[in-house]
Amino acid sequence: MDKGYYRYPTISGDRIVFACEDDLWSVSADGGTAVRLTVSAGACTYPRLSPDGRRLAFVSVDDGNPEVYVMPAGGGAPRRLTFLGGTLTAVSGWSEDSATIYFVANSTAWYNGETRAFSISADGGV
Repeated sequence: MDKGYYRYPTISGDRIVFACEDDLWSVSADGGTAVRLTVSAGACTYPRLSPDGRRLAFVSVDDGNPEVYVMPAGGGAPRRLTFLGGTLTAVSGWSEDSATIYFVANSTAWYNGETRAFSISADGGV
């Protein structure tokens, strides 16, 4: 994979995850061949690896609106965490203990271009 657009890189330990061609890819920080982590109909963006390197949070539009998902960093089935229905969402980062995901969204803003900060447990919940 030597051509394409590579966006939203995140790194934890020796692992880099980035978005390319609307999916998420993982590669060693030492280089090598990237491995595709997602195969979805919608675009996946804003990946953020947890500080412990075990999980990956990201935004996907598979169900129409951008929502926050989490999955094992090495690959596996993603799990949808939010059901906000906004038009803008971006994962900002993780808590130091890798238990909470921080993100911004415009689902509660009166102006479509305004986002507000939220957090959600990486295990799901309110």
